[in-house]
Amino acid sequence: PPAPAAPPATLAGTDVALAPSSVEFDSTPDGAEIVIDGTMVGNTPSTLRLNPGHHSIEIHMAGYRAWSRVMVVDPESHPSVRATLIKQ
Repeated sequence: PPAPAAPPATLAGTDVALAPSSVEFDSTPDGAEIVIDGTMVGNTPSTLRLNPGHHSIEIHMAGYRAWSRVMVVDPESHPSVRATLIKQ
């Protein structure tokens, strides 16, 4: 079963919930798997909603080296992740 959705992040010292941000994921070649915080969430290209905070991002495809980064998603931001995968 899919992992339960994380609760919305809150602003420190308040009860104000921070809305998820839209993050665009793309890769060369297209069709790579997107893994966020250890959970496979889709394939490139995709636009996904992520809660603000630190996230571990992996993009991989059979026959290519995995691409990974840790990114910080800011509230109300619209970042893009573009990975160029290298053949093994």
